Amino acid sequence: MFDIGIAEIFIVLVVALFAIAPDRLPETARAIGRLVRKGKVILGDLRTAMDAALAEDDPPAKTSPPPKLERPDAPKKEGAKKP
Repeated sequence: MFDIGIAEIFIVLVVALFAIAPDRLPETARAIGRLVRKGKVILGDLRTAMDAALAEDDPPAKTSPPPKLERPDAPKKEGAKKP
């Protein structure tokens, strides 16, 4: 999903270490993890609700069998001959 390498992750961690006090870093990381998890749950519920609403609005499509096509190179079938 994200194209993030090891170097980018290390840079983000170093910046986070300076921006947030080292003693509060684990607490902040847990809070961010909870927010991300809650966001995923909310988006999953929204997707499920939208799929259910769309399924209710659209009646099932009636499908008819495909038409039978004759091949041009196939021999013609002749029915009963009239005398």
